[in-house]
Parts: sequence; structure tokens; C-alpha cells
Amino acid sequence: MYFNATRTIVFLRAMKVHVSKSELKLEYATSILVAPERPMRGRLLAFALLVACLGAVLSGEQPFDTRSFTVVPGDTLTITSDFGKIRVRPCEGAVLEIRSRRSTDDPSGKSMPVVDIRKEGMTIVVRSVSSGAAGEVVDLDISVPASLSVTISGANPEVDLAGLLQNPMRVQTSTGRITSVDITSDLRLVSQSGDIRYRTGLQPRGDVRLESASGSIYCELEDGLNLRNQLRAGGKIFWDMEPMLEAASLERQLGVLGPLLSG
Repeated sequence: MYFNATRTIVFLRAMKVHVSKSELKLEYATSILVAPERPMRGRLLAFALLVACLGAVLSGEQPFDTRSFTVVPGDTLTITSDFGKIRVRPCEGAVLEIRSRRSTDDPSGKSMPVVDIRKEGMTIVVRSVSSGAAGEVVDLDISVPASLSVTISGANPEVDLAGLLQNPMRVQTSTGRITSVDITSDLRLVSQSGDIRYRTGLQPRGDVRLESASGSIYCELEDGLNLRNQLRAGGKIFWDMEPMLEAASLERQLGVLGPLLSG
């Protein structure tokens, strides 16, 4: 008798709706004990699928919710989120896509952050609001058209930006780490105590400001770029990961003139 993966998943989802998490654990254990003999491969697959589904239920993690907006030149995206990951990538066309997922450590699932997404005039607002309980997280995965300016702020989000060639970007965190890869537009990354990582193999076309009051700044730049560099950090500055260039302030000219990389 072979394992029917689809039937088992549907059964588990139904149980999630009608029983508590403690009962779900008991039923899960029972289903393993009373299952008829199956080939080893089928039993292993059954176990893996059941554990994955059970883990999602018990962790309080919700599926991704997707919202889309058609944008025009001059529109701005404003994101405010204190905890979780914020990932921003470029997309073709004029449709902004925002995927959000909420999670909590509360086993009862009663405390859950709220995500408010709306458009006000020429501004698309994304704002996560915590209920105040510990362990609440909102993860955001956002695809932005080239015409859109982006502003991100929050206490401790982990911000990941990459491949944005035209979008002016402004990011400010208290302790959250900020990572920027191959961004050529105007860029301002500021953190009170979080580290900032700036890496590019593309020629910046706008000025770049990197500032961390007590964190460190890591810069990795390919050869052949034109860039004026004046960096300062409350922590340390690492240039192309070379220990000899570790410093709290650094000035360097790359190539001829070029945009300003400052702190």
C-alpha cells in the first residue's frame, strides 16, 4: 500500500481547523502508530511531510499574503517595520508586488502582528504593527518597478537590497543590519548600531551615503570603478575585507572623480 501525500496533507489541514495544537500532536502521533505497513521510501516521505506541516502550524507562521499596485513615475514606497526581514528586488513593468508573512512565538496564536498596506495619493504605505508580545515577526518580499522611490525605516529589521539600478533608496534602522548589492542609484543607508554591507561591481551613478553610529561598515568594490570615498563609522570600516585597511575613518579615490561614497 503506497502513501498518498495529497490525502495526508488535506487531512492535516482539516485537523488544524477543528482541533487544538495539543490534540493535533496526539493525532499526528497516532497516525504514525496505526499506519499500515508501507515501503520505507513511502514512510519516510510521509514522516517528512507531516513534520513540515506540523511545524508550520505549531510555529504560528502564516502563509504569504500578496498585494499589488500599479505605480507611475513620482510614486513612493514607504516601509515601516521593526522586526523581520525586508527583501527588495527590481521587476519589469509598472506593478509593485508586496508579499508579507506574519509569525509569532505565541503557541495560542492569539497575539499576531498586523500589516497595514494601502495607497495614499502617490505614496504606497507598508506598516507592520506589533501587538506587544515577544517573538512577533513580519517578513516582506517586495518587487519594485524602476520608477519607484523607496524609503525603509524600523528598529531592528534585516534589510536586503540588490539589483536596483534606478530606484532612489533610503534606509534607516536602529540595530538592524543593512545589505546592499549592485545598486547604482542614489543610496542612503543609516543605522544607529547595526552593521552596513555595501558591495558593487557596477558603476554608481548617484551618491552613496553609508553611516553607522556604533556599528561597522563593510565595502567590497570591483576594480575599474570611479568613486570618491569618505567614510566614517562609530565601529570600524573594512575595505574589501583587507585587515590593513580596518579603520574608523577612510578616504580614498577610485579612478577619476565619480560619485561620492560618504559616511
